[in-house]
Amino acid sequence: MDSQQQQQPVPISDIITTAWPRRAVKACASCRRDKIRCDGQKPCGGCVKKGYTIEQCVAGCENCRKARARCEGGKPCLRCREEQVECTEGHHHPVLRAEPPPALLLRGPHRSKPDRAKLACQNCRRDNKKCDDQRPCSRCIARGEECVHVGKGPKLVKLRCEGCRQDNKKCEDARPCRQCVECGKECINVQRKGRGHGTRVKAACVYCRRDKVRCEGMRPCVHCARKGYQCIDRICQICTQQGVSGGCPHLGEGSESDAAIAMGCMQPPLPTPIQVQHSSMMMAPLPFPSQVYGPIPYHLLAQSNHEIGSSHVPALPRPVGSFYPIVDSPINCPQPNISSERYDPLLTGPSDFSKSGG
Repeated sequence: MDSQQQQQPVPISDIITTAWPRRAVKACASCRRDKIRCDGQKPCGGCVKKGYTIEQCVAGCENCRKARARCEGGKPCLRCREEQVECTEGHHHPVLRAEPPPALLLRGPHRSKPDRAKLACQNCRRDNKKCDDQRPCSRCIARGEECVHVGKGPKLVKLRCEGCRQDNKKCEDARPCRQCVECGKECINVQRKGRGHGTRVKAACVYCRRDKVRCEGMRPCVHCARKGYQCIDRICQICTQQGVSGGCPHLGEGSESDAAIAMGCMQPPLPTPIQVQHSSMMMAPLPFPSQVYGPIPYHLLAQSNHEIGSSHVPALPRPVGSFYPIVDSPINCPQPNISSERYDPLLTGPSDFSKSGG
């Protein structure tokens, strides 16, 4: 029974805690010469394997240790006597652990990134360049320009003057701006209505709405004047629902012809004669099976005779269900035999082509 009992497993901690033998702080001269691990015992494991005694397992003098040679012969050793140097015992210097570098004192989470000035000077802001915190900044000193500090004010919408807006040029914050000074114009600052956003007209004209472009409030607008169109105001939705004819009172005075043209632009186009003919052909009655597939069946013929007897108007047989045959005139005509002898199922013998050896 004891042999059948299972052996208890070895604890995992006993396997994991198996460590290498501790390394000596100062190896003996023999282990240092052979460059092997020394356990620090007297004699050490390496000297025991080599058959050395405890007197031979020595640390050695400093000269032999530097030369990685075996120190033998007592004091002074044989090597020092041959070289006629002083045989001094090597002193053990304790190993000093390197102190960790001092921690960097960071003032903020983004200290590693280069600092950026909160407010750039006038020249750096104009050229969209990085500015320093000092005044004058390094960029203005290198370029020989006057460094003008711009204070932080309320957030405003950048507005161009009238001259820069007409010439589509970049304008400055200072007044008068450089563009107007060079051109000799008066720098007029035009204030916008509202919060600085573009204004929108109440209703665009007919052609601006059709082309999906911006329409000005003036009449004629710039788009119609450039394209050579007649600038026509659209009739508002209220007048269209009420059926008001003539000028729209909501958009100002207008002529009746302009309103008619505007209404005509919105109405769908009339059908052409070709479209009318095509629609009439589509509405024509389809032929019945009797006109395509031969004589009428008996039950349909009896029904048609009953209808003819009840009314003097000749009636045609009705189609059964939703069956509408396709009319193709060449199908009713006698067709030539276009089947090939090669694929004719009634052909029993070899073809002329196979007989000829082709």
